[in-house]
Amino acid sequence: MPYKFTPLEPIQYHEFDFKRFIEDTIHNSVLQQITFVEEWKACWLYVLLEEDKYVKKCIKMRPDTNPLLEKINDNPQLWGMENEIFVYEMNSLHGDTFLFHFDVNKMKNFTLTYRLNKITLSPSEFFLDDSTTYIPSKANDNRLPFFARMFGIPQPFIVADGNKRIMAKMQSGEKRFTGYEFTPKLVAHSFFSHLEYLFYKLIEEMNTLATMVINNVPSDLMKRYSFVFRQSKGNV
Repeated sequence: MPYKFTPLEPIQYHEFDFKRFIEDTIHNSVLQQITFVEEWKACWLYVLLEEDKYVKKCIKMRPDTNPLLEKINDNPQLWGMENEIFVYEMNSLHGDTFLFHFDVNKMKNFTLTYRLNKITLSPSEFFLDDSTTYIPSKANDNRLPFFARMFGIPQPFIVADGNKRIMAKMQSGEKRFTGYEFTPKLVAHSFFSHLEYLFYKLIEEMNTLATMVINNVPSDLMKRYSFVFRQSKGNV
């Protein structure tokens, strides 16, 4: 986890071994069959480590704040409003944990700005935060939860907002849940930092390239698709 923070606590830096994460994922998947995999790995490591250096620099310059407080300071109208964060812990094969900090208020604005699809899922199709507190009265809260597409985990979605509502409704016997579908494009822009955006793009790309390998897509088309190669050419 390159960093972690809560609404009331300053940001703290923690090492995350990006190199080992990428190498372990390649070794344990069909990605090892990609002809340009070493070049691809080197490009991603460069992009991630450069952004990681920037995060370290920012924390050193402003150790007593965090991205949410910075956002509020830049937007005074947010003072006094409820500013929510959802933190998702993604555990890697080698034991490190990467923390995704979701800006729930930004996601709420997405529901007002875009015409999001509504999807109905069973509990086996989404990750429900296992630290969720059971609050019986939440069973009567009919606001739609936010289902965010995620990669590298058993379930295709995580619940970025609405964990308590779903928990309460599950305890009441409900087995299917309708909510807003946050596609990868929107999820990538739901975080507080560019480093989280990049790491999400990495795991999304790993998933897509693996599918391409399985479907025998030619290497040149796979390389043309790659976010990190397109970024290096200034096409992103």
